Amino acid sequence: MNSAFLALERYLLNLPLSKEAVESVLNCFSIKVLARNAYFARSGEIKDRLGFVVNGLFAMQVERPGLPAYIKDFLKEGDFLLATFDPQSENLVTIQALQESRILEARYSDIQMLNERFPEFHFLAERGMQHRYQAICDRLEEMSTLDARGRYSLFQSTFGDLEENIPQYLVASYIGVTPTQLSRIRNSPEKSVKMSQQM
Repeated sequence: MNSAFLALERYLLNLPLSKEAVESVLNCFSIKVLARNAYFARSGEIKDRLGFVVNGLFAMQVERPGLPAYIKDFLKEGDFLLATFDPQSENLVTIQALQESRILEARYSDIQMLNERFPEFHFLAERGMQHRYQAICDRLEEMSTLDARGRYSLFQSTFGDLEENIPQYLVASYIGVTPTQLSRIRNSPEKSVKMSQQM
């Protein structure tokens, strides 16, 4: 098996699923490389696609008519890329690569067809998506109760190891401030004191 498939295979075996189910899911995917700034999905388009990040980094952006776009999430190795839960509907979000990334890609409708053959796959996959969606909602709800410095701290606790790979304006969008305000937060005395205490 190509090494790109090993992480997805491990994920599926941990659900757990039968060997036949795992092999059927893996057979739906193929390897794809996306260049930096390439789009996996664009809001408003109809694209029957599901991705799994082998390595790389993506930003999930929500675009609202008449309002500034904002970053909803960052997706990294081991995460799934999905812009809509209905392959026949328009994408709800834009998903863009922040660096050259290697993914496994499948037709989402092909994955859904496996639900009839493997009922346990349908249950476990649905539960996994619900947990992922709930985690995003919980994080956004928590951020709504914090000030800008608190939102930045939450970002660091979640994505700190990836921060140097994320453009400042996207981090600023994620925590709901301007790039200038983000620079002030990063350079504030409070942050310096906190960092010195951790050393």
